[in-house]
Amino acid sequence: AAPAAVASVEAGEDGLHVRFADGAEHRFDACWLRDNCKCERCMSQSGQKHDRTILPGSRALDMLNCEVLDDGETVTIAWRDHHGEEVEYEASWLRRFAYSHGAIEDEQASRAASFYHAERTSSKTFLPEVNFADVMASDAGVWDWVSRLEKDGFCMIRETPVEEGTVKKVANLVGSCSHAIYGETFDVKATPKPINIAYSDKALEPHMDLAYYESPPGVQFLHCLRFDEGVKGGDSTLIDAHAVAEEFKLRHPEHFHILSTVPATFQKDHVDREFPVRMFYQRPHIHTNYLGEVTACFWAPPFEGPLRVREDFVEPYYRAYHAFRTLLMSKEMWDKYGFLFRLRPGDLITFNNRRMLHGRNAFTSETGARHLQGCYLDADTFLNKFRVMSTTMSQDVDILGCDERFGTSSHR
Repeated sequence: AAPAAVASVEAGEDGLHVRFADGAEHRFDACWLRDNCKCERCMSQSGQKHDRTILPGSRALDMLNCEVLDDGETVTIAWRDHHGEEVEYEASWLRRFAYSHGAIEDEQASRAASFYHAERTSSKTFLPEVNFADVMASDAGVWDWVSRLEKDGFCMIRETPVEEGTVKKVANLVGSCSHAIYGETFDVKATPKPINIAYSDKALEPHMDLAYYESPPGVQFLHCLRFDEGVKGGDSTLIDAHAVAEEFKLRHPEHFHILSTVPATFQKDHVDREFPVRMFYQRPHIHTNYLGEVTACFWAPPFEGPLRVREDFVEPYYRAYHAFRTLLMSKEMWDKYGFLFRLRPGDLITFNNRRMLHGRNAFTSETGARHLQGCYLDADTFLNKFRVMSTTMSQDVDILGCDERFGTSSHR
């Protein structure tokens, strides 16, 4: 029998006890099973639930009978309020969503073990990359790219045609580009009167883009159209902010608590431009799930405004902020989780804007030019494509998220 096949079931006062063919045992609360009933009484054809009003302790949750059928592939339950009609639950579905007997803890440990991929692979030799022609040729090429991006937090697409608009063409393989205040696409090059520090030749500390949005972009694309040899400096940087934040939690738990609870102010306050902008948003720098795992890091020093919190939080915030920035910029963290590289014309770097902070070294361009064209994708757009492709490409991916923490407000 397959490992996910059910060997036996037993109904008890505390729910349904299931023993699988490989010896694993799990308990499922009656209210949980009833809430996830897929019969016609409970679920529409479009997958929407009709009724979620049954509470724990209700007689409707009485299991009149339970059986194992189809060589362990199916479990049937006869609920009292279904007048004895049996409802089917797939054994593989039950195993996939099991939550008792340490299942969630095991899943958490597995995520933690795979999370420090950047540390296990040297940043001096490791740069996940794919070829443009392969990405454009087939779904397998797209999957190779998006799966690397999901796992490692970034992926370079090499040999991309040096033509304006190509970045949007690549992004559209996943979904529609986000329309931000800079338009659907934007050009990063030094200008006399920049409307953004990125449009200058100054150094950029590690940051996320559009942190002042309620929902900042999930994925950023930057396509190198020009990078003349005469340009001195301008190397690109990426660092895994989730990994640094996890280190910060272990080393400075009190500071971590402050940065994960006290809201910073993020802003874009610039009315002296063709399309005036006044955007403000308050949120803590670090977001966690209910297990305390880091799920997002909002860090954008150039776009932080006046702190507006109760006075007893002001000094603790600045102490915590200084401690995190010190760790983030340390050689130790960059050796573990940082990447430094010089883009070449035809390189298209794609990265998780919620996880990988990006920046660049200052540069001089008296005898040449540096020109990148970029665009964004919403996190939901990317995750939807990733999950759909995971099904067609026969990959086992958790329905609620990814193997890695992508940076959404979901538990992942």
